[in-house]
Amino acid sequence: MLTVTDIINKKTEIEEKGKQTFTLDIKDFGECEFRKVTRNDFDDATTYKDGKYSDEFLIAATMVEPKLNDKKLLQAYEVTNTVDLVRKLFSFGKIRTIAEKLSEISDFDSEAIQIVDKIKN
Repeated sequence: MLTVTDIINKKTEIEEKGKQTFTLDIKDFGECEFRKVTRNDFDDATTYKDGKYSDEFLIAATMVEPKLNDKKLLQAYEVTNTVDLVRKLFSFGKIRTIAEKLSEISDFDSEAIQIVDKIKN
């Protein structure tokens, strides 16, 4: 059983995991660097335009390189924000796949937690 001391000893490890970045090689596009999805990213994505573009929002919010908020890039694609840019850069299928991968890497997958003991009546 995990103890308070164990949790305290994991503090640095937990903080470092939150800062990790990773590279996704997106077919027919190239390699992009992302950071993990935070709770704030998730909350903002679900409220942005009533959650209609939550996947696009997560991609825009977590992509570290290339920087999607570059003014020249936004102007070249004739958009004013990074969410609209993501919609122009990627097909619906790619957006969904990238968002799923971001969720998986950010520990949103159901396999990250397992039941140890069944609840007893």
